[in-house]
Amino acid sequence: MKRAAIKLTTRGRITKKLLYMGVSQSLRSDIRQIVDRHRRDCLTISARHQRLTWADWLRQQALAGDDEALRALRARDAARGLTGDTITAVGTRLVAAVVGANQDSITKQGTIIYRVGLSAVRDDGTRLQVSREVTNDGIDAALRLAIQKYGTTIAVSGSDAFKRRVAEVAAHSRLTIRFDDPTLEQQRQRYATPSTTPPSHAAPPPLAPPSDAILRSLAEQERKRLQVIRTPTVRRCEERDQGLVQFGRVEQIEGRSYALVHRQDHTLVVSVDDAMYGQLTSLKRGHSIHVGASGALKLGKGRRL
Repeated sequence: MKRAAIKLTTRGRITKKLLYMGVSQSLRSDIRQIVDRHRRDCLTISARHQRLTWADWLRQQALAGDDEALRALRARDAARGLTGDTITAVGTRLVAAVVGANQDSITKQGTIIYRVGLSAVRDDGTRLQVSREVTNDGIDAALRLAIQKYGTTIAVSGSDAFKRRVAEVAAHSRLTIRFDDPTLEQQRQRYATPSTTPPSHAAPPPLAPPSDAILRSLAEQERKRLQVIRTPTVRRCEERDQGLVQFGRVEQIEGRSYALVHRQDHTLVVSVDDAMYGQLTSLKRGHSIHVGASGALKLGKGRRL
């Protein structure tokens, strides 16, 4: 129609060619837009109606809050019980799994993953497993979830260090709980009983070094601060790092305090107590400080921070 109108109403060979060219370009542009829109619609329809495997469909339904789908996932042959540092019930479970309650995701084995700060708590329906880098807040959350799901009599499995941490956290949080292991229960009661011995003047125990999860979190913060693509090297301060360093900043993560100092291209993370944290906040970035072999920070003539 457009070409016929140009032919009838326009005079001049060159003018007609220019108008024909404009009509052709407009037509090609419209066709490209139609093809692109058709391709996008096809992708949207394919994604919406994509065929799922049985396990993927059950996982999708479980995430939507279907308890029967969650039980079917856990009943599959592929499902395996959790091992390692775990917390489980003694006797009959009291409460069914709570689907959709502050959960991070659900695996194809029907394991619900909860996130508590930098820690992860996994629930397979019969026991709770905590991540290797779990913090005390994560253990506290796992114990509270276990009380809600299983009742107050709890069984703990894992390393001796993990059991000791569980007993200590349960006592300090004043949780109404009892462990089926007599030794572990005695530890909990001992931690819960206030000490009557006079305070000693012994040196405080060394602070726990930052976990791998905390190092990864601080490295991501440094990358964003420096506005670089490659994640900078952030690691624990070691004995070989003693000497002068450049002060960077201080951070508090999940109730613990850390100082970040710089040596060449590396960022070192040092655990500090609350008193040190309060004094380090007054330092400016780039200030020269001394790191001892034990990780103690000194400023000036042996003045300890």
